[in-house]
Amino acid sequence: SQILQCTTFALIVPAFISYVNKTVRKTEIARAFALQAMVSTAVQMLMNALGGHIIDSLGIRALCIMATAVSVICGILLMISVNKSESE
Repeated sequence: SQILQCTTFALIVPAFISYVNKTVRKTEIARAFALQAMVSTAVQMLMNALGGHIIDSLGIRALCIMATAVSVICGILLMISVNKSESE
């Protein structure tokens, strides 16, 4: 899990920077990066708290199953939402 987290973080940051540089107006780039930092920090704090609650309530196995299910669902949604013209 830790190895995957490091790998995905190393992939998401350059992807986000590329996306912002292509789609956001030059005058709004600083705001976009600040918003991304705030949102990712808030989500990480919320998910850590929620994960701790799930472990206390249901156990580590339930947390692993839920995390796997959410990852698969998000991966499928991501693949569906990618515009083919953008990837070519």
